[in-house]
Amino acid sequence: MNVRAIPKLSHMKERKPPKKIKENQPQSRPALRMCNDRGHRGGDGKPASPKTVHFHSQLEQVCYFSKSDKPANIWKTASSAYEIATVHEHLGSSHIIKQPRWEAVALNFPENDTTRKSMPVRVERLYFSGRHLALFGFVVVANLAFEKSIMCRFTWDYWKTILETPAYYYRAVKTRDGQEYDKFVFGIAMSNLDELSLSPLFFCVRYAVNGQEYWDNNSEINFTVDFRRNFD
Repeated sequence: MNVRAIPKLSHMKERKPPKKIKENQPQSRPALRMCNDRGHRGGDGKPASPKTVHFHSQLEQVCYFSKSDKPANIWKTASSAYEIATVHEHLGSSHIIKQPRWEAVALNFPENDTTRKSMPVRVERLYFSGRHLALFGFVVVANLAFEKSIMCRFTWDYWKTILETPAYYYRAVKTRDGQEYDKFVFGIAMSNLDELSLSPLFFCVRYAVNGQEYWDNNSEINFTVDFRRNFD
């Protein structure tokens, strides 16, 4: 499996940070809202280098580019995700983290089996940029209507504070049996380096379309990503 470098992000315009929902919000729906998970709603989730991108072995199996994912298109989409996620402050040359490096570990990423492939919305894979300290998530949703909204909901403090960031259209895909899907991507910037190793990242995705909501919250346990220092 090839690990590809992420292009240097430059000329980024500063945007507003991800929307802060509310502190001490009840944990009844700690889930990210996206466009491809049709029957799974948010559940009570609890603990629950220069020019290179570093993948942990457990993350690498779900963090790769398919043959149809052209680097140029990935770059354009990643740029949009970076802008909206407001990581401009992390992208200046003086802010690039060189030592120690970080690695991301997907602790409970599910198998991409036939059940998940049939969901209206599903997180397909993750992509971690250790150089810029940002996590990208690729989401596949059933094309149920033209107007749709995909949102990633995440927390760094076990849902005491909930943040949301939108996912942006990447490209259309079609299965062998002719079903149409859309692929989206979201980006989460690591804003507080001191807290990266103290608490894992929990997230889920919501897909809003035709007045309905579909979730991929990893079978109601949410997705968990751990970040670890690598001094090698």
